[in-house]
Amino acid sequence: MHGATASTACHSMTSTTTSFNIDSEYRIDALCEMVLGMSEYQQAGGSITTTPTVKTASKYRKAVIRKLELLKDTRFSHWRHEFLVLTLSYASERRLLYLEHSWDGTGLGERIPVTLSSLVGSQKGSADQAMFYKPNDPHEDQRRRCTMTVLEIQFSDHPAHSPVTLHSIARILMQMGTKHTAYALFSANCWAWSRGLAMAIAIESGSNVETVTMTGRDVTLHQLKVYLLTEYGAFGGLLLRCIEKGRQDLRWHEYCALRCVCFIYGFVGLGLWFKHVISGPFNWTLRVKELCIHEDRTTDTNGQDHTYNVLPPDLTDLVPTLPGTSTHLLGYHFCGPSKYLYVLAPPIAASGARVTSVHIFLYGTVELEPGQEQSVSVTGSTLNRMEWFRCAILRQTRDGRLIEVSEPACFPLSVQFRGESGRRSYGAVHVMEHHHPLTLELRQGDLIAIWALGRAGYIHKPAGAWIKVVTNQKLSFLDWLLAMNVARTIAGLIIYPRGHTWPEIVGKYYHELKYLFIEIPWCLNTLCNDWLWSAISMVASHLLATVTPLQLPEDDGDEHPVEISLSNFIEQLLSPNGGKGSPFCRATICSISLGQADIDLFKIIVLLVTLDNVKYYVHIRHPKDEESLWHHLITFLWSYHGLLHDTVAIYRPGKMQRAAWEALDIDFTAELSDNDIIASQNILSVALHLRDLRNNYWRSFWLNENWHWPISFVKAMMKCAGETVCVHLQCDEEPLQMDKWEQTNILLGDKFGWKDAEGRIYGNRMKDDVLFLLLSARARFLIWPIILISSFLHVYYHF
Repeated sequence: MHGATASTACHSMTSTTTSFNIDSEYRIDALCEMVLGMSEYQQAGGSITTTPTVKTASKYRKAVIRKLELLKDTRFSHWRHEFLVLTLSYASERRLLYLEHSWDGTGLGERIPVTLSSLVGSQKGSADQAMFYKPNDPHEDQRRRCTMTVLEIQFSDHPAHSPVTLHSIARILMQMGTKHTAYALFSANCWAWSRGLAMAIAIESGSNVETVTMTGRDVTLHQLKVYLLTEYGAFGGLLLRCIEKGRQDLRWHEYCALRCVCFIYGFVGLGLWFKHVISGPFNWTLRVKELCIHEDRTTDTNGQDHTYNVLPPDLTDLVPTLPGTSTHLLGYHFCGPSKYLYVLAPPIAASGARVTSVHIFLYGTVELEPGQEQSVSVTGSTLNRMEWFRCAILRQTRDGRLIEVSEPACFPLSVQFRGESGRRSYGAVHVMEHHHPLTLELRQGDLIAIWALGRAGYIHKPAGAWIKVVTNQKLSFLDWLLAMNVARTIAGLIIYPRGHTWPEIVGKYYHELKYLFIEIPWCLNTLCNDWLWSAISMVASHLLATVTPLQLPEDDGDEHPVEISLSNFIEQLLSPNGGKGSPFCRATICSISLGQADIDLFKIIVLLVTLDNVKYYVHIRHPKDEESLWHHLITFLWSYHGLLHDTVAIYRPGKMQRAAWEALDIDFTAELSDNDIIASQNILSVALHLRDLRNNYWRSFWLNENWHWPISFVKAMMKCAGETVCVHLQCDEEPLQMDKWEQTNILLGDKFGWKDAEGRIYGNRMKDDVLFLLLSARARFLIWPIILISSFLHVYYHF
């Protein structure tokens, strides 16, 4: 014990003293009884368990609280133990009062023994203690050396209302509850008691608060409240009160459910810490909260104004992740009318790693302001062209300020609307690959900010956002060692069965697979993290495309193209929800062009189509060397098609379209005759051909040698176009008029890989098919390794 003799401390802990000693240590319930007096103590819900001798309140109940400090114990870095220090004065006396909820039997300031019980258990006799120190007490100085200041509240010396006194603190302690029988090192109990108490004092004494300081800067009282609720804060206090006080008021299954929530809350926090240590940080942020963003203000769904305040706590903020920069200090700097800081990713942890991609998901709704419904006619294309979100990087300067990084890392985020009238919902999936300006600009410690924007006449209601920063760690010696061990273990399991009985084989497999279940996820997280999130984004984008109609450039003045992935283009035209009844499906095809970009990186298909006498240019882009890259060859393991990087851009005639056309090196153009255009030769038929090609992509890819889908698609479309086409080759000055398909096929037969466009037809001669499959087709890269491994295992097991 510090600051008092053992006899005095023990005497005071029994709650039977006749006077209040301001230099002693007390249980909190005993402190409240002495400060309040027996009568008020019982009225506040306190129970007298011993013979009462304290009938009148202590004179120190009028001691004025000058300052409140929330300190964190730093001796155990991931033990979130915190306690309060109150600076109080009475007459000429000045004291420091430590209020602490701790492990029973250790004494104030002593280290909790790290045992199995303390790590995973919950003590049934925790201690709520109060200790008084004199200023400059060496024991108090020693305690402070092992702490850091989380926040500090300075109360006014000349309050406008009643000052904050020890009596008011005692009443708050009684309201919070003075006995808590559960305590666990890694649960909410460990820190929520102190934070809950700090927030209760701040709320009840708000009129007397002079300054609030956090991390060396002044904040408002509102920001303090939000911070205490979000940075693994007073939410745990609510759990604690429900758990401890609910035993009498709740049914047994409700009580057990709350205990389970509290345990899971602490367990998740410990798991996240282990994940951070073993395989790096999450770099993941989720916001699920609906707001109403008007042109001149921002409110929540209840009408409370948040124009200059950050979002109130969300359920997702209560997950105990490692705390970073508090977003609640940024309100007036980065929020304002029609621009609200909706989500802010915590500082990027990318030390020793390379940022490979950033994945952003957005959803919400937009509706017209009341009174605008009859006077404004709005289409989906009009809303799509508006800017509803903006993304940028926030970077910390040397003096601690956050500044917005300018272009090119600041850019709008487009969304796609669905619905024809009323409240229109939208969604968006954005993947910024390693070559995107945002990804290139990200540095260690940067924050990614997304602002939701308002527009005149509209109410923008963002409902959710998700940011994931994917980093690839450099392969360390441990990674290589682990990968080699995984390979050795798998090889050993393959070879082991020879000469062993089935019980021995099962026992060996059970023993080794236990370790593989840990080692393989490590290797996948190190080597394939980017692929996993790319697959998640692709699935999310695909699902969004099935319910979102295809949007077109609306008029001649709208020169910016509509750009989407090829797979989404197919879904938006063919899905029952998105493409059914789309006018663009009946747009007729006037010409088909095949070429490549001047930089020789993309194969381009250009379709000139007309819809109601309006021309559109559909550019389908395919990475030219995609099929030769090794990572494309293994994509078939998790994707049913290989069109992952193919995109579609739809232009209206104009400067941007001419610039895109002039940048192409056209191999040939086939103009379809007006007389021979049949009903099937429209954009709908294009989508059907592309869907069949996508569904059979890997079959055609592996069973052929030089098959490329752009040539195959163009040939299939021209074959169905009718008898008469006008073919304009790049080397010819005049177009050639072809009256029969056979003439066109012969003309293009030895050019552009035309002969291989339809692929090999199997089934005519079995011997030739087998030889082609083993010696020429791309499938040989799969077949021969399987044959060699199978032969080796056959020889090993049988000879």
